[in-house]
Amino acid sequence: MLSVGIDPALNHTGVAILRNGEVLKEKHKPRTWVTNERGIDRLMWLKWKLVRLIEKEVKELRSKNEVVWYGVEDYAWNLGKSAHQMGEWGGQIRVTFFEHDIKLHAIKKRQRLWIINQSEVKKFATGRGISKKEKLLMDVGSKWGKSFNNSDEAEAFLMALMLYWVYALATGKREPEELAKYQLEVLEKHLARAGLRQKVVSGRLQD
Repeated sequence: MLSVGIDPALNHTGVAILRNGEVLKEKHKPRTWVTNERGIDRLMWLKWKLVRLIEKEVKELRSKNEVVWYGVEDYAWNLGKSAHQMGEWGGQIRVTFFEHDIKLHAIKKRQRLWIINQSEVKKFATGRGISKKEKLLMDVGSKWGKSFNNSDEAEAFLMALMLYWVYALATGKREPEELAKYQLEVLEKHLARAGLRQKVVSGRLQD
């Protein structure tokens, strides 16, 4: 199972690809798409990077019929003057996935798109949905033994990891007891959307 996390930003988008919950290495390791372009040039460059991720990198990694879930962080609500520009990039992301027949919570598809709130990402890592970036990086390092160049890569990793756990719990490959209660709380609504009629109740999976 491949899970791909994307933490969108105008000049530094974080990307991480995991296979069965493990970080890939070498050219597939977590990275940041950095650009100093502006306006339409920036949008076209970011879309080009996303298309290459879907059509080249993930396609080359994917084995026959392997499940691929993409997680994209939802819009933040404190962007101020950059909100319109982020809306343009967010729209490009959603349209690009749609053009590749990767649709939001598509139940019967092996490739799906998931939208994940930033507060969910932070709570999954730290236990609190309003944690600062420094705390998030520190907790990722202490809990999973991973170090990243910035919080964009760390959040992309966390989204990919969350999707792996949704898949693994919903299909019975892992047990809920392996996660903390607050992590299960974060995953509950995503489990309900996984199409297998299971959700977390008091730390246990129930039909």
